[in-house]
Order: sequence, then structure tokens, then C-alpha cells
Amino acid sequence: MTTLRGPETIKELVTNWVPLTTAGPPLIVCSSSLYFVPGQSSLILAFDPYYGKFIDRNVRCLATEVSLWWDQYSTSKLVINLGPFSCPGGYSTAAISRINDYTSYAGCCPFKREYDFAGTLLPAASPGQCYSTLSSGQTFVAKKTFSGNIGSWVDTSVQVNTVGVRVIAAHVNGFMFRAESSNLPASTPASATQTGTNPTRVPSIPSNTRNLGALAAVQELELV
Repeated sequence: MTTLRGPETIKELVTNWVPLTTAGPPLIVCSSSLYFVPGQSSLILAFDPYYGKFIDRNVRCLATEVSLWWDQYSTSKLVINLGPFSCPGGYSTAAISRINDYTSYAGCCPFKREYDFAGTLLPAASPGQCYSTLSSGQTFVAKKTFSGNIGSWVDTSVQVNTVGVRVIAAHVNGFMFRAESSNLPASTPASATQTGTNPTRVPSIPSNTRNLGALAAVQELELV
């Protein structure tokens, strides 16, 4: 049974906890629902709540709870955190930051298109945590708007002619609590690392996940 957490207030900053524990069915169309960010011709996004709101209302790739988290403003005195949490449908766990014996912060990326983890857990509405590198010569179709007309989007076929072109996917991050997660160990060593012969250590919780309530100091990141 999921235990809900009430709002927390620290120094006029209010954190609302929104549970996301039901994966839901992944939408295959989301892996190909790409668009160019207006004014940034090289930034291609996928799985973005913006797409279903303003480009094609028939495509909704992320749950309402995720949209609430993704659309929050860093300057607001209200923080929305997802928790208790599990990755939504179509996503898998990319990294886990162990906070203390009872709480972990998980970062999720889409598993379609073989999205990779960029090495840093980013806050909401900051694309770049999850990316897929396109091959030279590859052709893809993405929505694009011209002349600043945000209300008009057209399909644009693009052939990749250079190396390093990436599609950035909207990430989904949230807090797992041991009481709700059977796979969260009762005790975690202070230096959780990537499995393998060359452990990778990177910064963990983003700085503007601003209100962690009574959580202990953040430890290092474990890639999964």
C-alpha cells in the first residue's frame, strides 16, 4: 500500500509530494514524436509534455503527475517532487542517488531509441539528462515551426550530415522510500558506484531539487 507524504515547509519554501507509482502503458508513437525547439535549431526533443499540449493533443507521452513536475518554475516558492516513485511506462532507471538508509532519488530515461544517461541527474524542465545520438546519414522526421509562428507546426524530414547530433528526451526523476520499495536496501555504503571494472562517480541530486525535508546529506550516484 502506497504511503502518501503531506506537504513540507522549510523557510517559506513548500514542497508538495506527488505519487507516481503506476507505470502505465508506454506509447510507441512517443519515440518518434520529435520536434525542434523554436529558436534553437539544433535542439531536438522527444517525450516532452510540451508536444502533447501544443503540437499534437492526440499524443500524451507522460502522465499528468509528470507534467506537473516538469512544468514547475525554479523561482517559485512551491516545489513539486515525485514520490513515492517508480519509472513511468516506457522508461527505465538510469541512475539512483542514495540519500540515506530510507530514501533514494531515481533518474529515469526512455528505453526506446536506446537513450543514454548523460551522467548527471537534472531538475525538471532542464533537457539533457537523457539523449540518443543519431548516426551520420540517418533520416528522421520532426515537427518544426517557421518564422516564429508557434501555432503552426509542420513535419520536416532531416538527414543527419554531421556526427554528434542528438535527440534529447524528457527525463523523469523522483524519490523512492524504503517502505514503498522492496528493492531499496536497508543500508547503503557511502560510496555507491557503477557496476563494473571502472566505477563512475558523478554529482547526484540537482541543486534546485530545493527542499529535501528531513533527508540526510546526499551521497554519490549509482549508475544502473
